[in-house]
Amino acid sequence: MVKDFANTFYKGMHKEKVTCPLCDSNRLKKLYDNDRYQMGVQTVICKNCSLIHLNPRPTEQEMVGFYKNHYRNFYESIDVPTSHYIANGPFIPRANFVYKVLNDYLNHANNILDVGCAEGTLLKLIEDSYPSIKTQGIEPSNGFGNYAKGQLRGEVFLGGYQEFVKQSPNIKFDIITTTHVLEHIL
Repeated sequence: MVKDFANTFYKGMHKEKVTCPLCDSNRLKKLYDNDRYQMGVQTVICKNCSLIHLNPRPTEQEMVGFYKNHYRNFYESIDVPTSHYIANGPFIPRANFVYKVLNDYLNHANNILDVGCAEGTLLKLIEDSYPSIKTQGIEPSNGFGNYAKGQLRGEVFLGGYQEFVKQSPNIKFDIITTTHVLEHIL
């Protein structure tokens, strides 16, 4: 059932052929033309730099709409998290792992940005351990982002990182995290 919906949903998205997002080469080789949801996603490798990516890929407008309105429900079957859902999901172990990696750097940080902060578990852990660090998150999902806003002292920007950068082009952070994010950006 999920595969049928995913296939129909993806086929209905507007897509564009692009050059390699890393090196701008158009020397691409198709590796695979499907995925676990049978959506017909085409994966290519750049013959110049070896970056593996989708091509054609959904347009920026389609991506913004997908992550704002559908992603969380599509992949996690929930629009708005609950404390029970968070306690029983991968969120706390993931946040603890990232926190341990960052811990030595947090001692010297004034601020941190978590791109794709989801429900805010990582930022909450940092706020509780380092109350002087100013936290900020970016979350495209309204349900998860609003949940994070209710849990955190810091700010949560509802939208994508491109929108955030356009609205705050000169803002700087001591630490920026992108846990399980890079595979979702253009």
